[in-house]
Amino acid sequence: MNWNKAQVMLLLITFASGMTAQAATTLPGDTMSYPSPGGIEEACIAIKEIPGGEYSPKDKDKEKDLCSINFYAPNIELCPKENSTSPGTRIYEMQAGETKDSARSKYCSKKEYSSLGKFKQTMNESGTSGTYSLSPIVYYHLSRYFHAYAYVSPAVYRTMDLSQHFNLVTKYSRHACDGEMIDCGWDYMYKAETDPQHSVAAPFILTADHKSIYGNIEQAQGERYGTEINGIRGVEQETNFLKTPAFMALNSSLPLAQAIVAGEKAARRDPQINSDLGAQAVPKEQMLSWMRELIDITLLDYILSQQDRVGNIDFTVEAVYTEGGVTKLEKVKTKSKISSRQAMFQVPMPDDLKGKNAVLIQRSHINDNDAGVRVEYGNYTKSTNMIDGIRHYNAQIYQRLIALDEDLKSKGPIYQYFNSNFGLPPDEVKQLVDNTDMLVVKVLQKNCQAGLIQFDLNPDHIGQLDKVDCQTGKIQ
Repeated sequence: MNWNKAQVMLLLITFASGMTAQAATTLPGDTMSYPSPGGIEEACIAIKEIPGGEYSPKDKDKEKDLCSINFYAPNIELCPKENSTSPGTRIYEMQAGETKDSARSKYCSKKEYSSLGKFKQTMNESGTSGTYSLSPIVYYHLSRYFHAYAYVSPAVYRTMDLSQHFNLVTKYSRHACDGEMIDCGWDYMYKAETDPQHSVAAPFILTADHKSIYGNIEQAQGERYGTEINGIRGVEQETNFLKTPAFMALNSSLPLAQAIVAGEKAARRDPQINSDLGAQAVPKEQMLSWMRELIDITLLDYILSQQDRVGNIDFTVEAVYTEGGVTKLEKVKTKSKISSRQAMFQVPMPDDLKGKNAVLIQRSHINDNDAGVRVEYGNYTKSTNMIDGIRHYNAQIYQRLIALDEDLKSKGPIYQYFNSNFGLPPDEVKQLVDNTDMLVVKVLQKNCQAGLIQFDLNPDHIGQLDKVDCQTGKIQ
């Protein structure tokens, strides 16, 4: 089981995009392989880096950590994920003294424990929620091209012996399609693994030889935001999302400092948002961070046709401060679970940051990235014109977006990257190209040329206006 940098073995996978044909593709990247107890060769692949991407050492370490997980190691316990709406496999590291039986009883219960990650498959059958296993991997790499400020977790490709997955995970699941999406998802998984020849879901879960299942592994971080970022869920949730303080500030034509104040004031008119924000005024550092993160989130979701973002944004706690004229961020460890903004007010400032005028803020994570990329998904960021009203933007992001659009239209290196590294079918690659061009030409470039956008969302220089060439994206 050696980490090697070579062209990955030829893997037979299904294009999980609504197509029924099975095809072979090579996935270039770093690979680790594992022989299963049944003699099936399993693979974990960290897809090669996107041209122009910025990957941190922590990104590469996390890729290695995820691909170092051996499903059959003595200290690993696998459990069916039976919460939320889509099936998956939770991966746990057993503690000293735990047996396999005690670990299964503990970790596979309804209680939540910190896991090493989730192994998830594509699931889009009748009665289930939309899940596409390649989507989180595409999100990860595209976010690194944009040098995203919002956190997007690393994700890797993984295969597993079908019979082992069934015996260790699926047979223990609630696999009865009784109206609950999660149960229906497990029902399709059960049928695909026991009778693949007659399963409608099998072509999108199993490798072509029916010996393995495939999907992604990622490890989510953070706790779910309240309405201060996620807005009020329900029938009009996309509209309510725009009523959150940071989005209200983004959509204000006032100068940035005034927009921040006006955005919070307008959002507090909603009783639930006001309650979740708490009595304390939101620091400008927090509002600026939220606004910058929402730029990334809406950008990625527009390009990748995400249909399930609103209500699914998480956070961790960090300290922000200025040192030597440079804005710095430092993660803050908390003794207990921080499940709300109000609870964050009780977090003490770390001793090493006292005296630095540091401010504790919530940093946004988008972990639910598996309902994007497919042509069949509803692109709510696009259909609700979510980006059209934005009046504050980041100049560097705009510049990289213009460059991406030119590359995709000319079938340059980044186009070839998406076309060759993920097993995406032509219609999904075309949609990515078309979405990018529409966002540039019909939304941001149009508003830039009309003088509607202020390029002042640089976290290092609050309110400083960058001059940008609307056509080329060059910062002047």
